[in-house]
Amino acid sequence: MSKYTTEVRFICETLAGFDESVGASRVDEVLSGSWDKIFEDFEIFEPEYREVLCKKILKHYYTREIGFETFGLWKLKLNTRMQEIMPYYNKMYYSADLEYDPLHQIDYTKTVNDARTKVGTSQDASTRNKTSNETDNTETTGETTDNNTKRDLFSNTPQGGLNGIENETYLTTAEKITDSASGTSSGTRENTKQGSYSDSFNKSSNENHNDFGTRTEIITGKLGGASYSELIQEYRKAVLNVDMMIIENLSDLFLGLW
Repeated sequence: MSKYTTEVRFICETLAGFDESVGASRVDEVLSGSWDKIFEDFEIFEPEYREVLCKKILKHYYTREIGFETFGLWKLKLNTRMQEIMPYYNKMYYSADLEYDPLHQIDYTKTVNDARTKVGTSQDASTRNKTSNETDNTETTGETTDNNTKRDLFSNTPQGGLNGIENETYLTTAEKITDSASGTSSGTRENTKQGSYSDSFNKSSNENHNDFGTRTEIITGKLGGASYSELIQEYRKAVLNVDMMIIENLSDLFLGLW
C-alpha cells in the first residue's frame, strides 16, 4: 500500500491491464505486460538483453514507492538516467563477457619467418708440367772373313781349242792363288729423346641457395610468484555483476522509506 507517492507494483499492474492488485505469483506476468511501457529506448550492448535488464530493475524496486510526485516525472527521470549511464556500463558488459582462464597469466604466440640466402663462388685451378730426357746407347760388334781363290789357266791351243781350258785337260800353264782376309768391327750408337708435356685445368662454380621457414613459439601458463588459489581469488573479485551496479545507480529515484 502506497503511503507517500505510488508503489512500482501499482504502476506495473495498471500498465499491464489489471484492474486490481494481483499476488506475488503473477509478478513475472505483470512485468512482461508493463516493462516496455515504462522504459524507452536506450543504448545497450545486446538488444535482446533489454527486456531482461528492465524486468530486473522493476522487480528489485517492485514494492518501493517512486521518488517523485507523478508517474510521468518519475518515468522522465528514469529514462534520462538510463540514457546517461548505459554507455559506461555497456563497456563493463563487454569486459565481463570476455572469457579467459584465470590460471593462465601468459598466453604468448610468436611467429618468426626465416629467410636465409647463401651466395658462394668457388674456383679450382691446376697446372701440370712434365719434361722427359731419354738416352739410348747401342753398341755393335762384328767380325768378317773373306776367302778368295784365284786361278790363272793358260793353254796354247793349236789342237785342243778352248775346251781344254774349260775342262782343265790341256793346259800350258796353270796358277791357283788362294787368299783370305778377316776383320773385326765395333761401334756405339747413341739415341737421345727429349720431350715436354703441359696440362692446365680451370674450374669455376657459383652457388645460390635460399632457405625459407616459419617458426612458431607458444607460451602459456602461470607467470610470477602468485599461487593458484590467489589467482582464483583475484578472478572472483574481478567478476562484475553489472546488472546490480545499474540497479544501485537508480536507487535515488525511489523513496528510501518502505
